[in-house]
Amino acid sequence: MDREALAEFLRGRREQLQPGDVGLSVGVRRRAPGLRREEVAQLALMSTDYYTRLEQQRGPQPSAQILSSLARALRLTADERDYLYRAAGHAVPDRITPSDHVAPPLQRVFDRLQDTPALIISNLGETLVQNALAASLLGDNVGAAGFERYEPYRWFVQPEQARAHYPQDDHARNSRAQVAGLRAAYGAMGAQSQAAMLVAELTRRSAEFRDLWDKQEVAQRFADHKTLIHPEVGPIEVDCQVLFTEDRGQALLVLTAAPRSEDEEKIRLLSVLGAQRFTADARARKGEAARVCSTPCRYRCRAIERMSGRNHCFRPTSVRSPDIRTAASPRASGRDGSAGVGLAGSGLQHVAGREHRNRNADVDRGLHRPPPLTGIRDATSQTVELGVLMQRGRREVEQPR
Repeated sequence: MDREALAEFLRGRREQLQPGDVGLSVGVRRRAPGLRREEVAQLALMSTDYYTRLEQQRGPQPSAQILSSLARALRLTADERDYLYRAAGHAVPDRITPSDHVAPPLQRVFDRLQDTPALIISNLGETLVQNALAASLLGDNVGAAGFERYEPYRWFVQPEQARAHYPQDDHARNSRAQVAGLRAAYGAMGAQSQAAMLVAELTRRSAEFRDLWDKQEVAQRFADHKTLIHPEVGPIEVDCQVLFTEDRGQALLVLTAAPRSEDEEKIRLLSVLGAQRFTADARARKGEAARVCSTPCRYRCRAIERMSGRNHCFRPTSVRSPDIRTAASPRASGRDGSAGVGLAGSGLQHVAGREHRNRNADVDRGLHRPPPLTGIRDATSQTVELGVLMQRGRREVEQPR
């Protein structure tokens, strides 16, 4: 391992990149050229301290997985990636076999797709990179190990989890598409490739795959129309456009909904909410349970629930919310003095976290103003403008005690 060469190369590539090259905003004036160390660390999904030690010729030898993340974050070409691996004392990855190094042209297009679900996959269905909206719709599969990295394997061997995002009547069509795409990759990569190993494993473990493999269907889809099932928002119809690299080794998938449709509003809602992961598994990992919303947030959550038909908010059971009040409190009552929708009696719940607790404190002081949101469509197919709901929330907060 050549620590000096590695440090100088990382520093040089970081200083040559501009924030716009990686999809970051320029922000305030920068005193030094290129990206900051913390920005590279964020893009590479590692700590700032670890990356700083690499540039300072300190710390342990980085693993191949770390180098792959750095190559992707610094938008290295194949030759630059090979140099990075040699400087770190690792064997250069074979360019013939599938690699998790994203093609720079696809990465540049992907960096500009922040308001629409997008992901980059290999020809074997491995998710190389995805934005938050894609993870919310399709699940977060980046970094999976073994055969679980590949979508065909998850589809046939782990059907309960992989097929939960698709309606039941679409499973057969997707199964045929998975097998046809895998056969196309097998033909391009050969009998001694990772594709052949994946085919052998699927043949051994899935009778459904064996039957479809014998049909000899070969296809790579350039476009598709599909319905995705979100656990909270519900079904979303999207059009999927595919952009391949020249060798068909990787593809950029972009999911869009029809303009001014309810599906587009659902995707926009996920974006406005920060592409929160609403699944029960995510809530269980965070130890979340019931929590009551503050007043302005309650109106927004109520609108979300009208569309999804489910409760929206959650909190850790070990945290007692200081802002829970009974329905008999003055602020929980309506303008006419009758009992209104009390905070404790509303039944609404919210994600607990430091940021939301601070926001609740701001609401108590009458300082918090939720950002303007676009309209969503309620259960009666009438447009509910969230700006109106926010205004109602402000009036309730600001009324005299």
